[in-house]
Amino acid sequence: MTARTKWAMPPWMEPYREFILNTGGNDIEELMNDHDTVVQVNAPLAMICVAVQSQVSLLERLHSHGALRAWDDVVRSNESGR
Repeated sequence: MTARTKWAMPPWMEPYREFILNTGGNDIEELMNDHDTVVQVNAPLAMICVAVQSQVSLLERLHSHGALRAWDDVVRSNESGR
């Protein structure tokens, strides 16, 4: 069996950390690196892992297509709208 590389949140994703929902109070990195939990043994935790993985996957795809604005731009536009 080969060792898996541990997933770590990339710096560009950090501003979105608070918007990743349904973690059940668990750390996002822990959930992303949990490859052992199966539905037959722990259905709630398995569903939480899938939910977080799908949210992270969506962010990664949006980022790779340039569809996410830089966080500084978002903050600036919110401040100028006040």
